[in-house]
Amino acid sequence: MIKKLLLLLLCSASFLTVAGQHDPQALKLIDRMTLIIGDLESFSYTMTNCRDIRNPDYETRTFCNSHEVFIDGPTRMLAKSSGDNGPRELFYNGELFHYYNVSENNYVALDAPPTMMETLDTLHELYDFDFPAADFFYPSLTEDLIGFCDKISYVGTAVVHGNNCHVIIASNDKMVIQIWIRNDAASLPQKMVINYKNDKQLSRYETIFTDWNLSNKLPVSMFDFVPAPTARKIAIMAKSK
Repeated sequence: MIKKLLLLLLCSASFLTVAGQHDPQALKLIDRMTLIIGDLESFSYTMTNCRDIRNPDYETRTFCNSHEVFIDGPTRMLAKSSGDNGPRELFYNGELFHYYNVSENNYVALDAPPTMMETLDTLHELYDFDFPAADFFYPSLTEDLIGFCDKISYVGTAVVHGNNCHVIIASNDKMVIQIWIRNDAASLPQKMVINYKNDKQLSRYETIFTDWNLSNKLPVSMFDFVPAPTARKIAIMAKSK
């Protein structure tokens, strides 16, 4: 099933598979990465994502945000974000999802499905909420890329942030996607870049993963949102179908 990031960032891409254009070595590396991520239980990482936006008033402007993410099994997630979109916090504890806008000191509380991935799906479907690079956490990533991309190639190795990485390039008539996967036992994602060929607004999207910690022992209470006494609860409306 096609999920968040690729659905949004690879929007309207071709679903035609060109025989012989999907490199088995590249697909094997992506499969291994998604299998290992699927086996992780309590872990954390930092992610920085940047978008290059075209604007009539200037050629291009880059907007960046950093996210400190903590995940405990399939039922708990905490993300603390900062950057051009302002400070925000996301809490999910298996029952409730909270979105806290630190600058405005207000928050949204929503009943949530029993797993993190179901929650991200529901939030996208009902509210157009998007968690950056969520597709790396779906076991269907390889199939999703095959469906979206006419060509997927393994192009060798490169060093990113001091880590030797496998480099994979996937493309169609609308964009070129580059994925860097660490060349070590854990095979974790290191970086992704999407260059858009014809998009009038978005020209480039980049995500970098750092500070992976696979041995965290995270307290359950850290995933429960406790609002400040002065914080205001607000409501949001689901999008029209």
